[in-house]
Amino acid sequence: MLRSLVGSEMCIRDRLETARANRVQSQKVSQDAQRTLAQYEANRQARDAKAEQRKQVARQLEDYELLADLLGRDGLQRTVFDGARQAIEVQDVRRTRAGRRLKLTLDAEVQARTEEVLKGVGETYQPKTATAIVMDPRTGALLAVANWPRVDANAPGKSPAWALKNQAVGLTYEPGSTFKAFTVAAALEDGEVTPTTSFNLAPQIQVADRTIGESHPRGWVTLDTSGILAQSSNVGAITIGQKLGGKRWDTSSLLARLEK
Repeated sequence: MLRSLVGSEMCIRDRLETARANRVQSQKVSQDAQRTLAQYEANRQARDAKAEQRKQVARQLEDYELLADLLGRDGLQRTVFDGARQAIEVQDVRRTRAGRRLKLTLDAEVQARTEEVLKGVGETYQPKTATAIVMDPRTGALLAVANWPRVDANAPGKSPAWALKNQAVGLTYEPGSTFKAFTVAAALEDGEVTPTTSFNLAPQIQVADRTIGESHPRGWVTLDTSGILAQSSNVGAITIGQKLGGKRWDTSSLLARLEK
């Protein structure tokens, strides 16, 4: 009986030692895995940093090439003089290259009128800032770029710090309702709708996990394509976009349309 108890005790001890060894080994494996993951993350960050550096160098080279094209290149001549310092031979070692022309597309009259209108908007509604950009839709050329409040270039210190930033080019904005025009234009071009195509629109529409309504509460309404665009209907624009389908309405198809 005693021998049996001793044998059982030794068996239990062996099992405990085995379990303890397995636990230590498991902890070691876990630590090794954590170190491996940490090293992988460090390597990934290093690769990302190098990739960003390469992008910055590429951008700098593009800027340098553009600047070099604008500046042009000085010529170089080798001249041989006689004893009286009179030129007897002139050789062009490197020809002069004129710089490329850089012309602003801003229209002075459009710019002045834009600033005048923007000033009225600012004084009437008193927003913190206001921005207006006028473009030629045929070429994308900027005809006017204005910000309010205006900054006096002769006394910029009199303006608040946030006004010194060019809001038109220095801030990013969600396209918001302005992008509805692209959605409708694509559907019109593909023949999915016409300006008079009628839609019976619910108060809200489900898109993936989001429920999207209008800017104001309303019931069911019937609008045609023109009315959807005129009233900036969220539900209507989404309904038209769904007729295009996700595969056709992507970045590549949009760029292809704009390049036509």
